[in-house]
Parts: sequence; structure tokens; C-alpha cells
Amino acid sequence: METNRKTRSHETVMEMPAPVERVWKAITDASDVQGWLAPEVKIDAREGGEYWVSWGGGMNAASKIEVFDAPHHLRVTKDRPDPGGSAEPVHIAIDYYVEAKEGGTVLRLVHSGFLATAEWDKEYDGTKLGWPMMLRVLSYTLAHHPNERVRQNWFYSAAPGAQEDAWKQVRPVATAGNQVVYEVPPQEILVSTTEGGDGLVYVALGEHSGKTGISANVVRYGDAANHLDEAIEHWKQKLNVFQTATV
Repeated sequence: METNRKTRSHETVMEMPAPVERVWKAITDASDVQGWLAPEVKIDAREGGEYWVSWGGGMNAASKIEVFDAPHHLRVTKDRPDPGGSAEPVHIAIDYYVEAKEGGTVLRLVHSGFLATAEWDKEYDGTKLGWPMMLRVLSYTLAHHPNERVRQNWFYSAAPGAQEDAWKQVRPVATAGNQVVYEVPPQEILVSTTEGGDGLVYVALGEHSGKTGISANVVRYGDAANHLDEAIEHWKQKLNVFQTATV
């Protein structure tokens, strides 16, 4: 076996407006996790249990719970093939550290094990950008809808041209009649909306090879969660400056 392979990690730290026990439930209870991480979730909440999530279209991840120290530390791990050709699997870990803080909880997420090779750059960069988006949705949910049913899903689109130009088209559409929760121009915007029921819409833009891609996360709470599919179709139409892409 190979040894001393150089790996890298990234960390996301976010304050959560809820007690430690509620945040622990949000990361270990399948019905909670599917409200901010993935639309399909199965969790055997114990050390040695499986932590399975799916975004559909074959985008599944089955991990093992390596540490289940309630309510402070959860570690899920997965051995992955090395796209660089090594026979030794790559041990990827996600650690959630939950710590009490006056008025709430600090959630620290560490995603580690990525090899320091070009084959892993895209996944490293993508997860580094993606985790804060997902945890902002969780933070908003815990603040405003802590005991309601939540459903969410993503859709993806692309258009030719620069990210700055796409932002000028997308931002007015995303904010019309909605309240901005978080924004980093021209990269991402999170808005709360009452159109079609209480919910969130998270829009993120990225430019690559002369095109701008869009990732849109649509979240619905309470009774509106029963109509998530309709809400997604509605937002696809609103963001029609892009050509909707399949996952």
C-alpha cells in the first residue's frame, strides 16, 4: 500500500440559532437532513450505521458513521477510488462538531481526505463552495421554521456569456417581491419568498469556459412542501434566461 499521500481539507463554521440538541437532530435525523442537504436521505443513527443521501439522477453517496458522540461529534466516512489511478482507496471524512454558545450553537464542519492532485480539484472546490450554502439554508430553517416539514431540491442551468452579465439578469428576478437573506454579488443570493407558500430560493452562479452556470435550490415549508415540484417548475420559468440542464 502507498503511504504518506498528501491530503487537504476545508472547514465551514456557522452559528445556528438553536440549542445543541436541536442542531444534533438536524444533522442525524433523516427527515431533518433532507430539508437542507439532499432530497432523499436514509440514516441508521448509530456508530457503524449507514448515512445515505441522494440528489437523484444517480448522484448518491453512501457513507459509514464512524463517530456518533451525541450531541457533539458526528463523523461519516467513505472510501473512494482514486481517479489518479492509485490502487489504494481514498478515505474521505466529514466531521460535524456541535458546540454550545450563548444564544445558540456553533456548527463546525470539516471535510477532509481530498488528495492534493489535479484530479480532486473540482470536487474540493465544489464542496468548499457548497457546504456554506447548505448550512445557510439549515440556519434559516432553524431560525424561522424549526418544527415544520421541509422539502428542497436543486436544478441546474447554463447560458453563454460572462457571470457579471448573467447576474444583472438573474438578481432582479430572484429579488422581485422577495426578501434578501444573504448575498455575494455576482456569485450567490439567498431570498425568502411567500410566493406559493413559505420558502427559500438560493441561486449561485459560476463562470467556466465562456459559459455561466446556475445552481438553484428551492426550499418549501409546511403545507407548501407538498408543492415543491410546482415551485421548482415555477422558478425554472422565472429564470428562463438559462437553458435548463439535467443533473
